[in-house]
Amino acid sequence: TVAALAGRNDVPHNHNDIGTFIYHRRGRLVLTDPGAPVYTAKTFSPRRYEILFCRSLGHSVPIVNGREQKAGSRFHGTMSVEGLGGAGEKSAVIDMTRAYDEPTLESLRRRLTLAPGGQLTIEDTFRFSRKPRALEEGFVTYEPVRVVGGGRAVVIGKGRGAARLKSQGCEGKFAARRFVEESREGRHEGILTRIVFTPASPSRNLRATFTVS
Repeated sequence: TVAALAGRNDVPHNHNDIGTFIYHRRGRLVLTDPGAPVYTAKTFSPRRYEILFCRSLGHSVPIVNGREQKAGSRFHGTMSVEGLGGAGEKSAVIDMTRAYDEPTLESLRRRLTLAPGGQLTIEDTFRFSRKPRALEEGFVTYEPVRVVGGGRAVVIGKGRGAARLKSQGCEGKFAARRFVEESREGRHEGILTRIVFTPASPSRNLRATFTVS
């Protein structure tokens, strides 16, 4: 099962997470939404987006030129879907371009495709007015994470329920960052891990494709 989100970054109890998604497989949330923080004065203060659970860093969305998404009505995304209700392939396309306050980003579209056998494909297509200085793809989970093959793939979970995340056609490396201290501000008992993929050669036109199965 896949669930995805578009909309605007100004809704009540907003998190800056346009384009985020969850992937549920074999009874486990392989890729997740981190959930809400424990509500404190900080949650509803100008420091709200320092909290991992409210900011883009804590969701399965890219960081573009070092910039996360911003809060406010002008930071938004749209979604279209295909194949819902049928027996075959299902997909959602999210235009995330306007979720970022990054003037060189001309287009960012994410396509999520769920195959009948359960494999999920994530395809992000970027277009910049000039070569980006930095680009980071991110996927979040509460499951155990192992980076394997010298950074070429990631095993999420363990035992029969484990899934493998791989890049298809885009050179780069995976790494994993565990947010031990930051996770204490959340309602989930686990520790949130952000799986990071860094392209080897970011360019003005880039397509990053990943599979999880």
